[in-house]
Amino acid sequence: MKSRNLVLELEREIGDVSRVAWVGSLDGSLAMSWEDFAMKFIGETYTPDVARDELPYDLVVVMDDESWFERVPWSVGWVHRYPPKKNWNAKKFDYVTIFSSPHVAMQYESLEALNEKSEVG
Repeated sequence: MKSRNLVLELEREIGDVSRVAWVGSLDGSLAMSWEDFAMKFIGETYTPDVARDELPYDLVVVMDDESWFERVPWSVGWVHRYPPKKNWNAKKFDYVTIFSSPHVAMQYESLEALNEKSEVG
């Protein structure tokens, strides 16, 4: 895969960069404004299919709504994540592992799917 300009790719992915609150590490110990990041790293390139080898695993772009963009090891693109929010009508659940559930379950099930599938047999 061809190398991409990091800043230009993030601008394309984000759209309205005026909504970026800061760029830095996931734990917030390193941070700078979007403007500082873009000016400092405008010439930086990386190869998306090996990004996990080229970019720090904890690099995030945090938006003004507290959502963020990050790279994940199994993806060649940026993933937009949102902080979890509890629904007003959230239900309790009975199973938290595939092996404790009486339902037919597969690896990587969601919590909802694990608790609402048909019972085995």
